[in-house]
Formats: sequence, C-alpha cells, structure tokens
Amino acid sequence: MACTDGVCCNSSCGGACQACNVAGSLGTCTNIPAGRDPASECGAVTCTGWYQGWGGTNADQCFTSQNAPAAAVDCNGAGSCETAAQVCPAQPANTMVLDCNNTCQVKNLSTCTGMVAPVCNAFTPMPNTQSCNSGVCQQNIPLCTAGVPQTCPSPMSPTRRDLRWPRQRLRRMVTDNGGAALCSLANAVESCGGASGCQVASCEGSYLNPNLVNADGCECLPEIIGTDACATALAGGSIHTLTEGQSNTLVGNLATTMDGDWFRVTLNNGGSPGYRTGLSFSARSSTDIVFDVYQSDCTTLATYTGGRPGTLCSGTSSQPRNLTSYSFDPLEQTGQCNQVVPAGGTQCNSATSRTYLIWVHRFLGTAPTCATYTINVVNG
Repeated sequence: MACTDGVCCNSSCGGACQACNVAGSLGTCTNIPAGRDPASECGAVTCTGWYQGWGGTNADQCFTSQNAPAAAVDCNGAGSCETAAQVCPAQPANTMVLDCNNTCQVKNLSTCTGMVAPVCNAFTPMPNTQSCNSGVCQQNIPLCTAGVPQTCPSPMSPTRRDLRWPRQRLRRMVTDNGGAALCSLANAVESCGGASGCQVASCEGSYLNPNLVNADGCECLPEIIGTDACATALAGGSIHTLTEGQSNTLVGNLATTMDGDWFRVTLNNGGSPGYRTGLSFSARSSTDIVFDVYQSDCTTLATYTGGRPGTLCSGTSSQPRNLTSYSFDPLEQTGQCNQVVPAGGTQCNSATSRTYLIWVHRFLGTAPTCATYTINVVNG
C-alpha cells in the first residue's frame, strides 16, 4: 500500500490524469473523469493547421484556431490529457486566411473545418457584364471569369470623342477610368488598345500609315500630281511643258515599298541651241528613291550614254534606270554629234519637242515610310 493523493492507494498512481482520491474510488488508482484536471497536469496545446470555421463579413471569411492555453485543456477520462482534435475546434478565431470574393465566389461549406483547408468555389453572377471606360475606349467585359473578378483595363493613353469638327482645330478632354486623357493621332480614327493605348483604327481621307506606328497616326498623304501607272500618265496631259531656259519641279512621296509615281513632261525646241534635258533630285528623304526615264512611250528608254553621245548620268546596266540624275552635256552643241563648229546642236536635239515619262520608285526595297522627294526638271 502507498500513500497517494492523501489516501492509502493500491499503487503509486503516478500517471497523468490518474488519482487515488477520485470520488467513488478512494484508495484505488483511477482515471480522472473527462473535463477535469484538479492537479493542473495538462499543458497548452498547439492548434497549427486547425480551422475555426467560416465567419466575419458576409460569413465567407475563413479563420484559423487559436492555440489552446493550459487552462483550456483537461483530462480526457482515458488517463491522458485532451488532444488537439478535442480542444482546437472549440478555440476562438485567430487569423483570417481566406476571404471569398463577394461577387465571383461562394464558400465551400465542407471546408474550413477541422484540418480541412478553406476553398472558395467559382460563382457567375447574372448578368455577368460591366461597362468600362468611355469614348473610343468604352467596352463591356465580364464581371467574373472562373471565379476571378475582372478589372476594367486602363486606357493608359489618350482617347478622343469624334466631334465631327476639323481634327487639327478641336480636341475635347474625356475621362476614362477616372483619368483625364486627350488623343491626337494625326489624321486617324482611333481605337482603344487597353494598356497599349490609342491605336489607328483607320485613316481619314486619303491619308496612309505606311510605317504602321500608332504614335504618329496616319502621317502620309500621297501626292496628287503623279499617277501610279505609265499608261495613265501617257494618256494624260504633260504636267510641265518647258521651252528652252525654263525649269520646274516634280514633288511627291512613296508611301509603300511597291509605290511608284509616273510623271509626263515635255521639252520644246526653241530653234537655237535645241532642247537640252536636265533631271536631278533637289531633295529626297531616302537614298532608296531613284527614277527611270522613258521617251515617247512606256517601253522606249530615253537616249543614254552608250546609245548616243551627249548625256551624263549614272544608271544601271548602261540604261537610264535607277538614276539620281539625267542630263545632256552642256558642251553638246559645240563638241559632240560630229559637230566641229557651234551649230546649236541641231543634229543631236533638233526634234520639235521631246516627251519624257519619268518613273520614281524605290530601288533597294527598304521598309515603307512616307518618303518625300523633289526632282528639278530643266530645259537648257
């Protein structure tokens, strides 16, 4: 016999949650009834991984359980202290670990309990659309996609209302997604590209966007004095008709890689030194721009060094093609065409007039730009 817990006991009774003075069993080592811990033998219990349940705002927030302090842990009636499974579910809420979206999600009631992690199920509201931004950036997008709320895209760059006024004179501020913006893509009808900003949807009038860059809008207005086909230029009147001593210019631009401009000019013979041709670039925005010279029709290349004396130019394969200049030698009237005395060059350029067809085009096929040029045309 041993004296334990103030009574004579049939054993030393040293186990946790056991005593010899349990009512009804005095003198016998007996398990302490569940829910009691008279000797404060049980300590605190960690509740990591345990969930207290759904609660909070709209009852759709999941919280973990607080750790159980020693005062909350008793004997379990089986000769040991209560376990986490017995005390953690009853502990107060600790930290919120998941908040279901009020519009696009609903709580899964079989989760956020015991040691089952919380889950929010996808929910599709009806109607599932929202209107975003305004002006050219106005668009409708879903409220929810697979349980994920959708945010209106920010225009990020100017947008503009079409007010049917001259675009270079009138602009109006509009508000998109809370921010003021002004769109001014030149000569263009804009569309909104979200984070990409304003984009060229189409060009106004005859304007083109050869470089495909949105920032400068539709930057190119094709010339109206040239034509795209030789037959059209040949059938039409001459753009310039020049007598000896006169000059003028041909002005245009090449908007695409394959773009080409045809011009018809006529040089008349005044009967003294005869017509004398001079063609050269006075300006060109790209060295890729060159010209070919035809005379009388669309197949006959103009007279050229090698074919007859008296011309100076730098072409391709001894032909007046891919030129930057074309001109009769200033000394032609006195020193060429078998003339030995100043006779006015009548044997070389004595025709009443000469019609030229000039084709301006790209030679190297560089990327398209609005490439401008000016060609001086001189007679004499």
